[in-house]
Amino acid sequence: MSDQWIRYITLTVVFALSMFTTTTTIVLVGADAAFLPIYLSLALSEFAAMTLGMFIMYPLSKRIDFDH
Repeated sequence: MSDQWIRYITLTVVFALSMFTTTTTIVLVGADAAFLPIYLSLALSEFAAMTLGMFIMYPLSKRIDFDH
């Protein structure tokens, strides 16, 4: 597994787990009972979006130099 794949996987996991900030905001406005369902749905959707993006960005990065 290349370093680039490891970076993509790490970003996917970090962004999916960071959905607690959005969920906490929702709880602060009064949806206390819905914390876990909202967190799980946001984390899963973020994980899906980042995973899809990973499979799009990897081939693109082979053709385009994103470092410059």
